[in-house]
Amino acid sequence: DNVEGRNAIAIKYKNLYNWAEVYVPTDVSGEGIWIQMDIYYDNYGSAPPSFANYSLILNSNFTAGYRGTTAYLTASLTVDGAPVEGATISFYDLTSLQTLGQFDTDLNGNASIIVNIDDLQVVGPHYIFAQFNPDVNATTTYTVYGDIEVNLQNINPQQLNISIDTSTNIQGYVIDPVNSQRVSGVTVEFVLFQKGTNLRVGTPPFDILGTPPFLGSTWNTDFNGDFNVDVNINPSVPFGNYELRVDTNGSWYFNPLALGYVNDSSNKMDLDVTAGEVEKLWFYINDIPSDVPDAPIVQRYSNIKLKAIVVNETNDPIINKNVDFYDFTRGFYIGSNITNSNGIATLNYSIGNFVTAGPNLLYGKLGIKENYTYFILNEKPTINIISGPTPRKINRTGAGASNTIFNIEGEILDSINNNPIRRSILNLKLLKGGMDYSFYLLPSGPFLTDVNGYFNLDFEVDSNTQTGNYTLRLDFNGTINRLGHPEYPTFFNLPYINTSSVFTNELKILTPATLLFNFWINDTTYDNYNQPVLTENEDLNLSVYLEWGGIPIGDGEWIDFYDVTQDVALGSVQTVNGYAHLVISTSPATVAGPHLIYAQWGSNQNYSYFIYNKNITIDLTDGPEPREILRSGPNNRTFNLHGYINDSNNGATIKYAQINVYMYDGPTDVSFYLVLQSGSVSLDEMGEFNLDYSVLSSTPEKNYTIQVEFSGVFLYSWPNNQDNEYDFYLGG
Repeated sequence: DNVEGRNAIAIKYKNLYNWAEVYVPTDVSGEGIWIQMDIYYDNYGSAPPSFANYSLILNSNFTAGYRGTTAYLTASLTVDGAPVEGATISFYDLTSLQTLGQFDTDLNGNASIIVNIDDLQVVGPHYIFAQFNPDVNATTTYTVYGDIEVNLQNINPQQLNISIDTSTNIQGYVIDPVNSQRVSGVTVEFVLFQKGTNLRVGTPPFDILGTPPFLGSTWNTDFNGDFNVDVNINPSVPFGNYELRVDTNGSWYFNPLALGYVNDSSNKMDLDVTAGEVEKLWFYINDIPSDVPDAPIVQRYSNIKLKAIVVNETNDPIINKNVDFYDFTRGFYIGSNITNSNGIATLNYSIGNFVTAGPNLLYGKLGIKENYTYFILNEKPTINIISGPTPRKINRTGAGASNTIFNIEGEILDSINNNPIRRSILNLKLLKGGMDYSFYLLPSGPFLTDVNGYFNLDFEVDSNTQTGNYTLRLDFNGTINRLGHPEYPTFFNLPYINTSSVFTNELKILTPATLLFNFWINDTTYDNYNQPVLTENEDLNLSVYLEWGGIPIGDGEWIDFYDVTQDVALGSVQTVNGYAHLVISTSPATVAGPHLIYAQWGSNQNYSYFIYNKNITIDLTDGPEPREILRSGPNNRTFNLHGYINDSNNGATIKYAQINVYMYDGPTDVSFYLVLQSGSVSLDEMGEFNLDYSVLSSTPEKNYTIQVEFSGVFLYSWPNNQDNEYDFYLGG
């Protein structure tokens, strides 16, 4: 056992014994006793144990080779040397933890299974297990040849001061490149080379000193194919610069033979062995230490001071050390300097046009030691809108709706040099009439640009979004997510470099799969009932615009106009790009008052009104009749008023007018004595009134004056059951 450093033995079923207690009720009250019972192998779901002399042998015609062949696995079961028929044998691949299947033995006691050695078979040895019951089983192996890949990912630390600590951590993995499966149980060897050569540090003949570089020789990958091992450098290894490589020679932990057919070597990584004084590197920009990533804040064309301090393990300065300075963001070598008596090396760096707005990462380097920090260029970037919204018209999200998605594409760049502002967080705003409707966007909230500052995103809107035209705006509030940065992960909030960009084109949001039918009279919309007001010989301009599913209806569609009030067709015109217009003039034949007009396309209609401003006459044809009534008693209590509301110019009937009836005692209004017995002061389309009134019994006995008045009030409550139905009053 590699961990314990001693021999180990596997404990199998036959080495195990279990017992349990079962509670057995003895009457309906729940009283009972506990009984002990033994647990045998059959409780595992396998065949029951047998004390007979069973024997199981597992053979494979395929022992080793490349993919493209077939393995025939045969298990032979006997008891006291005689074949056993009808016994169930289970087959398992313990390497990949796969169940291969179950088969019954034939007359000869044989159960066979066929395994295709194809690309799904991971490279290396496969440990095959066959079982009749837990006490009767057998194993065999076969090995799949092919490519294997060793990847060395990390050494930490890469510089070992063996006077202080000889331990370093080595990480990586082994993978089958054919099927991208990690390979578990592979024996790997860590090999140390003189840097820049193929000269191994180790046993002869590679190293005449015969010094093993590590305390320990081989290690195995875990179940996931990873190796993550803390190893110790042999203290006798000479100080110097080395490279480490990880090799596998085709050995596995359960198959230690180095087959030679399945081997690979990883990439190399630096590993330096030193002794004595520890060197630590501290790095500053404008005297701000590296653990403050959002400072200093500088302006373009200014100078910044780079400072490195080199100290030992007791933080005393180390002199005459060469420190190199780099611009990581640009991939640029800045320069170097030597530490002075205080262990300090400095260098000035000019912030020119090449520097990018926002965070810029620099680092100092001493040997293989590196220390990173940022400075912030205080300058607003530019949001460059490449396209969008595309398309410019969408339907609200809804069942069966199409064209619900719009796209935006763009990038956020430095305003001077067009360098990308990487991993910036932007917010799309949906604006209308100065109000923010961004909460209707799907998805809503901020989004992250890629490493090139680029974005290409699709959006929808919620199904209850108001229809209409919206302005789109992109906002950058200075938030930059560098948490995934390999050298210095951090999250920046820099509100002083915020910027915004408005899209040139607006986004029009329509109701999905719905007809848009707009109707105007003299440029007045259909919902403005009291307008327009026209007089004799003025033009009446009727206009419609129709759009279906966000697209104007085709040219040449017929639109019919009709005056419901006068029950007359006004004319028909054809559409051009969704629009249609009809101009007519009022005349003496036009009836005074409101005119209900509708435009019709097929079975679809929209309604509106205009007011024709001419005098209206009340024609009282009869009444009050009789001239004398009683104020009490069962008879002669009512009087009648009958007449019409007419156009004073042409005598035409005025529809849906409302009249008022008053009673005066001299100049005094005493209409509160009147009681309407029958009829209505709201007239129908005939313009006729026929009213019966009585008076209260408290009415004084005398002569009164009756007045019928029309004050310009109309009550239209038609059309019914239409999309644009309105009940409204027109006063005048």
